[in-house]
Amino acid sequence: MKLDTRRRIRSWLLDMPNATLAVAGVAAGGVVVLGFATETFTVGAAGALVLLGVFYVNGVAPYDVCPACRSDVCALCDRYCATCGARLDELEAARPMDERVDERNRPVGLEEIEREAWSGRSPALEKIADGGEFNEPENEEVSA
Repeated sequence: MKLDTRRRIRSWLLDMPNATLAVAGVAAGGVVVLGFATETFTVGAAGALVLLGVFYVNGVAPYDVCPACRSDVCALCDRYCATCGARLDELEAARPMDERVDERNRPVGLEEIEREAWSGRSPALEKIADGGEFNEPENEEVSA
């Protein structure tokens, strides 16, 4: 299954109630039972195909690739890539990240990666909003 298709299906499933795949599986199982009860091969086969499709989507849809190293990751359960330690914020349909991650669950070297990422986004400490200097004394009066 293509990565775009997986992301589209995952976003649909995240927009739906939590038990959507389970309900679809139970409904497909009911169609299989209905096919056997009414002795119609077509209805039973259609239910079996839908049931196989539900199992396939349930197994494939959560997985994505790391944007940094392109290794497989579970977008619904992993917060960091196990291979390179990159944060998985950029993945579409991934749940929001919690900053309060226990240190023993953080990959080795992650602090340096985060520091480099934030250094590009945040301005230098000497620059402040009004254009003044960071070490400028506060009690000077401004002459007009």
